[in-house]
Amino acid sequence: MREVRLESIGNGQVWSPVAAKEKITLAVPNGKLVNFGTSGKDGHVMVIAGYILAIIGCIAFLLGELKMLAISYRHGFGWLLACLLIAPLCWLLLLMVDFKSMAKPFGLAVCGALAVGIGATMAGH
Repeated sequence: MREVRLESIGNGQVWSPVAAKEKITLAVPNGKLVNFGTSGKDGHVMVIAGYILAIIGCIAFLLGELKMLAISYRHGFGWLLACLLIAPLCWLLLLMVDFKSMAKPFGLAVCGALAVGIGATMAGH
């Protein structure tokens, strides 16, 4: 266990060399020490949870994309080629053409992409 020496910097704010090194802001409202930020075990848990969420998001995105490619192939080889070369634009066009069969794979891909973004943010990347 580390000993942390705190120094007052005014306005109820407290500064610590350890807290400054770990990017933690300490404040003393109502005389109680409050820790804003993550460090120690809590920080590692968030990083691990972020990586897990990002991996699950990648798998969901990949499954959604593969389903969309299969549906585009059913509409013709030109649709498949277009979906491979200009994917986002072609996905939206195919979603307008065949909403009933494209809605679930498109939603899965979008949710997967959001999960990747949130997971990467949680992991600190």
